[in-house]
Amino acid sequence: MTLVKKRDRSMKKIIRFYPSEEALRIAYALGEIDAANGLRSTSIKDSRFDTFINTEIKRVTNYNKLVTAFYNNSDNILSNKKIRQALNYAIPAEFKEGERAFSSIPPVSLYFSKTPNYGISDPGIAGALLAEEKDAKNTTFEVSVLEGYENAANAIRRSWEKVGIKSKLRVVKDLPQSFQILVYPMNLPQDPDQYTLWHSGEINNITGYKNLRIDKILEDGRLNYDRARRIEIYQDFQKYLIDDAPASFLYFPFEYQVIRS
Repeated sequence: MTLVKKRDRSMKKIIRFYPSEEALRIAYALGEIDAANGLRSTSIKDSRFDTFINTEIKRVTNYNKLVTAFYNNSDNILSNKKIRQALNYAIPAEFKEGERAFSSIPPVSLYFSKTPNYGISDPGIAGALLAEEKDAKNTTFEVSVLEGYENAANAIRRSWEKVGIKSKLRVVKDLPQSFQILVYPMNLPQDPDQYTLWHSGEINNITGYKNLRIDKILEDGRLNYDRARRIEIYQDFQKYLIDDAPASFLYFPFEYQVIRS
């Protein structure tokens, strides 16, 4: 894509698109481009971009994407709210791949709210919830993970192991038709409306989550245009969704921009 300035057509910017992040990193290393945006890694083969001469690296947090552990709410064991809550409380307090998330609405949003149950990462609470849940401790959960997010999935599995939860990993290349637990990045809209993700009547509700209170909140959010009222609505949405734990929100990924100076 070539962008040309109207008043001075000699000034132009060329934007190149590549089929993969690896191809983009190689293009920068070969000097085909002077800047690369949206990188999840600054490594290239056996080297790193921070060792390149005249290269500047900027790190940003992508609040439009949220890496999430989705639980199959129709599963015989994961349909138990206490078990989902336990798994959620046992999630690591931080991830090196991004900014820790505890809500599906990013902290930069006008509608973000730190509800009373926000930000809890406590293996002790998880252990207490699991104390009488023999089914969970006698099960080896299958964690499906999108290729490229294995490190985060393994960090979760190590934390679960500390509270007596066993799991195995299955790497997938796309959204699977069925899963027990799925670590997958979801794209977030600018608006706080997440009707398609969590409403019980929606086909994109991949967890099979059903909660009449959440359904009503999401419906009210779509029907109300008053900003102050919508803030209240989505405050309730976050409070009840976090408590129900149909999924564990992990992190907003760090992304890197490399620029040739």
